[in-house]
Amino acid sequence: MQHLRIDELVSAQSNNDKLVEALKLIKPRATSGSLAAYDNFEFSELCQYRKIFVQEVDDTIVSNELFPGEMLMLCRNQVTLPNNIYQILIDYYNDAYEFQFATITEISASPRDTIVVPNVVNQFGRVRISAEIFGLVTAP
Repeated sequence: MQHLRIDELVSAQSNNDKLVEALKLIKPRATSGSLAAYDNFEFSELCQYRKIFVQEVDDTIVSNELFPGEMLMLCRNQVTLPNNIYQILIDYYNDAYEFQFATITEISASPRDTIVVPNVVNQFGRVRISAEIFGLVTAP
């Protein structure tokens, strides 16, 4: 309804040279350079990307899910996974979930809907599941 009103106002002013020149300034133009990569996205995809970028949404997969136990100390934060363990984690995610996962280095050659798995984790020494504790065993 609003677009019809705008079209009506513009057509009524079609002889107005200043308006015609002003409309040329706001005419959509083809993007170039790195911005052209986003031309094929739908409006909703661009809005979702913006929300994720400025952290306005909570529905992104970023680092964890609920665990049916309790992580116990010793803890080391921001530990980089060795490459072989990182690849095992990617393989596990691809087998366990109905999504496509990739390493940081593989993402450029992956489909657009691929989820990147970071190679940095928080590392715990022990975990309690129910009454059992699993973890590192130190030698005497």
